[in-house]
Amino acid sequence: MNVKKIATAFLILLFFSSASWAGTTGKIAGVVTDSETGEALPGVAVQILGTTIGAATNISGEYFIINVPPGRYTLKASLVGYRPVEVKDAKVSLDLTTTVNFNLTTQAIDMGTITVEAERPIVEVDMTSSRTYFDAHDFVNVPVSTIQAAVSLAAGSVQGSFRGGRRGEGETIYLVDGVSLANPLGDSHSGQMPGQGSDDGLATNLPREAVQEAEVLTGGFTAEYPSVQSAIINIVTKEGGSKYHGKFKASASPEVLFGGPGIFDDEGMLHDIAKGYEIHEYLDSLGSPVRESLDVLHENDGRTRYYDTRRYEFSLGGPIPIEKMEIPGKASFYVSGDVHSFGSENLPFEPNSYAFYRNFDDIWSVRGKLTWDPSADKKFVFTFLKSEQDPNRWSHQWTTRITSAVFAIDTVVAGADTSYVRRYVEGDRYLTWNVGTSSFDTVYVPWIYNANGTDSVRAVNRSMLENIPNYEMWSHEVSLSFTHSISPKTFYTLQASRFKPAQKLRSYDPYDGHPLTFDEMGQERFDPLVKHYNNYWYVNPNYISRQRQDDEQIVFTLKGDVTSQIDIRNLVKVGFQFKSYDLLLDYVSRASGGNNYKSQFDVKPIGFGCYAQDKIETKGMVLSFGARFDYFDPKTWVPYDPSDALKQEYNDKETGAVFDPKERFKNPVRAKKKYQVSPRVGVSFPITEKDVLRFSYGHYFQMPILDDLYNNHAYDLSGAHKYIGNPDLEEQKTVAYEAGVDHGFSDYLRLSVTGFYKDISGLVNFYWVKNPEVGTFFNRYTNTDYARVKGFEVSLMQRPWRGVSGQIAYTYQIATGKSSTTNSGFLDHYYGRKPRTEDWNLDWDQRHTVNAVVSYEIPEDWGPESFGAHLLGDWYTSVIFCYGSGIPYSSGTNPPTPELPPINDERYPASYNIDARLEKGFSLFGNLSTSFFVEVYNLTNAKNLKDIKDITRYVDSKDLDDFADANGTPDQQDAWSRYVRDHGGEINANGQFDDPSTWSDPRRFILGMQVEF
Repeated sequence: MNVKKIATAFLILLFFSSASWAGTTGKIAGVVTDSETGEALPGVAVQILGTTIGAATNISGEYFIINVPPGRYTLKASLVGYRPVEVKDAKVSLDLTTTVNFNLTTQAIDMGTITVEAERPIVEVDMTSSRTYFDAHDFVNVPVSTIQAAVSLAAGSVQGSFRGGRRGEGETIYLVDGVSLANPLGDSHSGQMPGQGSDDGLATNLPREAVQEAEVLTGGFTAEYPSVQSAIINIVTKEGGSKYHGKFKASASPEVLFGGPGIFDDEGMLHDIAKGYEIHEYLDSLGSPVRESLDVLHENDGRTRYYDTRRYEFSLGGPIPIEKMEIPGKASFYVSGDVHSFGSENLPFEPNSYAFYRNFDDIWSVRGKLTWDPSADKKFVFTFLKSEQDPNRWSHQWTTRITSAVFAIDTVVAGADTSYVRRYVEGDRYLTWNVGTSSFDTVYVPWIYNANGTDSVRAVNRSMLENIPNYEMWSHEVSLSFTHSISPKTFYTLQASRFKPAQKLRSYDPYDGHPLTFDEMGQERFDPLVKHYNNYWYVNPNYISRQRQDDEQIVFTLKGDVTSQIDIRNLVKVGFQFKSYDLLLDYVSRASGGNNYKSQFDVKPIGFGCYAQDKIETKGMVLSFGARFDYFDPKTWVPYDPSDALKQEYNDKETGAVFDPKERFKNPVRAKKKYQVSPRVGVSFPITEKDVLRFSYGHYFQMPILDDLYNNHAYDLSGAHKYIGNPDLEEQKTVAYEAGVDHGFSDYLRLSVTGFYKDISGLVNFYWVKNPEVGTFFNRYTNTDYARVKGFEVSLMQRPWRGVSGQIAYTYQIATGKSSTTNSGFLDHYYGRKPRTEDWNLDWDQRHTVNAVVSYEIPEDWGPESFGAHLLGDWYTSVIFCYGSGIPYSSGTNPPTPELPPINDERYPASYNIDARLEKGFSLFGNLSTSFFVEVYNLTNAKNLKDIKDITRYVDSKDLDDFADANGTPDQQDAWSRYVRDHGGEINANGQFDDPSTWSDPRRFILGMQVEF
């Protein structure tokens, strides 16, 4: 190997390169030989049919083709005096080398072309990291509703976390066509609704039909990938082809199609299969259970319809006839969309409507991609993504817990405030409640108001549920990239992108529906717990605070990469990246007791990174090594002494200049700049044709989510609980080791075993800052936590063989550390406890996890033909099975004492879930086809306990049959329990109400059809 040559190439490529965040193409390589003599053939032309991409063999008969988008291709090898050979169905995957060898036969006359099927090795010898691949089929033909649900089936995925990483803290990122679509503030920042995408690392909704291929990397990240601690989901979207192709799919739950909460009717034979959840079942004044139907509900609907679902998906792509416009080259387009409504629509939320029940989520998204190849060596790609989402923020306890109802005094109140009389209707009482003696006198269902505007008014009763804040969320992304092949060996890509996730939150006046201002939110009439004209408005303990939020993040990225196959063995990549942020957050919340909580900032940090890596491929070894440099500048000010931060005029009552911390701080200094170098290396050793041994080692530095830096950046200390971000936070560091072996039992079956260990330091948590001299007490983020994760993964992969395909992945993992979240130390500081020094099981320390996907396909032409069709053919079914041993929970409470309660010392019961999908296709005419399908989620209707509301009672009983109060309110259900016992009944293990937040989702059906051409 010529070391000087390689070093010179690094320097030249670095000079001309821009950034690369992710590989979006693959490589094809192989050898062409004479079939009779076995000698290498130089000068053979190897072409990818349907494209202008190709290469010629060297003196050793070797060739390579780089910059190949993922997909399936037909390759043709031709040489004068030899019969051409075509290899069909050669699959190219992201970042990997597809080996396609040719054996050419001499010919005296033209005898046509030889066509063979590509044989892809079952073991990828050049894979030095842990990767799981998904193609378009895995997102639309299996029972998963989102991209996130599909990739969560990969080995190493446990409870939404990959190999022990924290959830919601940016440790997993999604790269779509090389661009990160993460919210830089994180998925759970100040006031954040678990948002668009509802998943760590994805702040938008990407249509399923847009995905061409995805890979999940959980270890052994090469230097080209950004510094991330847990997982990278690298997605490449579809492009339009040379022919037009379109699809329309519609699906819905049976209750939407047929009406009622069940499949056929409210009490039909399938009633239990699609059972909903009771919304109101109280005792009347005689102690008898009652159920009422109100006009605001569906006439015969006695259940909240949590799972009403309707969805429409489409895609359309093909060539753009630019030749008619006298534009050189060729062009294509591809557009896909998804409109998804989830939850009850019979009670839509509007500012002036009754918002008793708001379990809904309306989502729509559109992805478009335009490509233009002005010549064989140049390519432009323009992409756009637009998504909107209107989610709810709902607690089931607000519908069922009597403590969350609106209480009123059952007496005539002279001069009662009747300003809201027109807003509510008269209703009947269900229980009695005496406010003075804390016993029942009168309780009204939350949306009921009992007043007629006369002196006989018993109370002016209003519903705090009308004050549920309304979220609006949206995002859009545009990107333009240019790829230029300088030579068959070298190409570069430049890309500029702009991504903007945003959301708005408003609380409304229930009387006239106008959005409340900050001053209005402070009025007594909107306090969750007040006594106003002898009328009690009482929502506790889960009261609804009044909130307002404007939230916009703009991320501009300029990046690119240069890739060069400098010789047959070395594939070199180098690059750099630049990111600028424009982060605006204006969040305020009015809580009870006059407490205000704010997080307001407008900052513009920047980031920069560069890398260099080499992939050396030989017959006996594949070595990937490189290094990455990352730099981050918070571009803001911090107080020299955090415990004495503010000038005198900006005390906890005067919060001016909230967007100008330099003006507020007593002694401001610049926040520290951060930079790190990350070495990374991976190696694989092909032992035999079907056995590969691999190792990887790497340092991964990641900035905390930026909300941890800027939260309450202006040091507003007016609330009872004070939380402050820290722009001087350092990078979190992970040192990861991995070793694995892959074995192919046949050309269709592969076993992979991987062991891993991660040492994580610098994790973020609160620490308590106090300065009694100036009266300062607050929580501020710092890099105090650590974690250790170790385990192994075993996966068995079956390629399609006789119609059967699938994968089974088992993960054994031990995840321990100081804490699971960034705010877990708050209560210890609040109650004055000593800092914890022990290691605890983390929240996702699920020791045993099994994810399995099995599919079976019957060919279209299988079976006897009848009326021109094979009715027994063209069937496809797939089943997903997931099992998890119990995750930990804390058996104790948080008493206000110096004693440290145990953390995650007990475990939930094990859980399992089975989802299934069955589809039948029909060919109509030409290329037009249709299919009908049914999806069943939680096929066995397993009832998995997922959220214990009443920890103390559960720990005492440890028996679900005795755990009568699953919704956590035994004190309010005593009357119900006595009634059941007195009438010879048994206590329902579900409690008085089947609370969806306590148990996993019940069995659900989705019916649908699609048309495709």
